[in-house]
Amino acid sequence: MNEVVFDGVPVSLRRWKLIFKEELSLIRHRAKPSLNTLLTNWTCNFT
Repeated sequence: MNEVVFDGVPVSLRRWKLIFKEELSLIRHRAKPSLNTLLTNWTCNFT
C-alpha cells in the first residue's frame, strides 16, 4: 500500500480487500495442498 503514501491514493476498505485477496492468491500458489484448500474456501467467504 505504498501508493497511499507516495502517490496520494485515498484509503478505502474496498481497495484494501482487493489488494489483500490478490496477495493471498499469490501465497496460495506456494502453500501446501491442504492449506491451499482452506485458504481458497476462506477467500471465497471473505466479504
